[in-house]
Amino acid sequence: MGADPVMKVVRYVLPITLPVVALSACGVVEPYGCTAMLVPGIVVEIHDIATGRPLAAGARGAVQDQDFVDSLVPYGFGDASPESMFSRQAAFERHGTYRVHIEVAGYYPYDTTGVQVRQARCHVETAHLKARLTSSP
Repeated sequence: MGADPVMKVVRYVLPITLPVVALSACGVVEPYGCTAMLVPGIVVEIHDIATGRPLAAGARGAVQDQDFVDSLVPYGFGDASPESMFSRQAAFERHGTYRVHIEVAGYYPYDTTGVQVRQARCHVETAHLKARLTSSP
């Protein structure tokens, strides 16, 4: 008679399955433990240079890498009020070299070029910028 089917599983399948399960719990089988979250390529803090007051709520702007253009959208808030927004984000999961342009009514525009966003193992490495805007006459 043939071997018991349960014993076949115990004898042949378990020795292979158990190490795979153990290694996956350590992050070895699924490399790097990547997440499904979207990471911004660029985050810009936007403040008044004289007062330090956050200006991101009234800001509009965009990032550009060659033909790719993306709008800066809300990111960081100091509290629950919209006026406390202090930063904006763009270029989700997209590496490249960017130009960043920001406008706020009553302030000189902010422009910078050569902003590097690098690809990491799972996501991009976010480039953090600080835009300190000067009021215009």
